[in-house]
Amino acid sequence: MKSITSVLLLFLALINNGYCQEAKSHSKNQFIYSAAVGFSHIEIGGPIGTVAPQSSFSIPNLKVGMKLGKHSALAIMLPGTVYTDYSTDRHQSRGFEGIVPVFQYWPMKNLWLMAGAGLGLDAPAFYDIKTDEERKFYFGTTSLVGAGYEFWHKGRFVLDVESRVRMGSINKPDGECFGFTADLMLGISRN
Repeated sequence: MKSITSVLLLFLALINNGYCQEAKSHSKNQFIYSAAVGFSHIEIGGPIGTVAPQSSFSIPNLKVGMKLGKHSALAIMLPGTVYTDYSTDRHQSRGFEGIVPVFQYWPMKNLWLMAGAGLGLDAPAFYDIKTDEERKFYFGTTSLVGAGYEFWHKGRFVLDVESRVRMGSINKPDGECFGFTADLMLGISRN
């Protein structure tokens, strides 16, 4: 928990520094909203067993935040990848998800970069819960880096192609579980 706090404090210090530098040239802050869907490659391993590498849908991938200036934004992202857990008798769909504060930066007009660290989740897929035992959520840490290219603009709406890599560890009753995802998505946002 101390490492998460340290990372968040460092992240906030960097954001504050970037905000102070850009606030002089950009007086109006804007909210941003984004959603993306796509495909993921996911690998999960732990002390009891390893989930075989899988290709899956990457959902929900929601992002809400505020532009700090022309070239930067601070947001909360909800990344997620659905996978099939074969460690139980019934093969259950679960989500490798997170709640991650991210910093997004546009080094060029249509290209953006993103990085963040936050809370990792291993949660049941809402459509595949059969018993109370399957409702359990497990928590840990996660971090991500990503990039996107905005290929279509119409007013304040943007379509982009996004790529992201996410790593995390989740604390489960049988031990710590490690996960990795590589995502390729199509996103729509309002900047």
